[in-house]
Amino acid sequence: MKVASLLFSQELSTLSKFCINVDFLVNFLLGHREEALAKAEESISIRRSFKAFFLKAYAVADSNLDTESSLFVIQLLEEALRCPSDGLRKGQAKFVPGILMDDHKEAEAISKLSKAISFKPYLQLLHLCAAFHDSMGDYISTRCDCEVALCLDPSHTDSIELYHRA
Repeated sequence: MKVASLLFSQELSTLSKFCINVDFLVNFLLGHREEALAKAEESISIRRSFKAFFLKAYAVADSNLDTESSLFVIQLLEEALRCPSDGLRKGQAKFVPGILMDDHKEAEAISKLSKAISFKPYLQLLHLCAAFHDSMGDYISTRCDCEVALCLDPSHTDSIELYHRA
């Protein structure tokens, strides 16, 4: 009987987290940013997960574009990275550098991308880094990043086009 109770409570907990995430999404899509932010915070209070911090960061990033908010979003995402994986980690390394680029902190954005690439050289991250270098006018680095990306996928048209433009 104890095992059944434990399984039931675990199922209720999972359902509760799911409902909070659905509430977040509904409020967010309806433009109720404060309610969505409250749901994200409630999700964090239940379980500190990547998804919970990501939802909060997403809500903050969407509602404010000033430098202070950008720094807070980065802090939230760094906290998310410290959480155990919950299936949402794919592509996360592209989010922080994007915020940094929007905030005109190009060197820091490239540094974050380079760390992610040194861990595992994903084609998309290499292309993104090349695009960042291109936007800064560093065409030598742009071409180098494109060359590495093309080693992973010689037919990647975006990298081919960027390489020829640089």
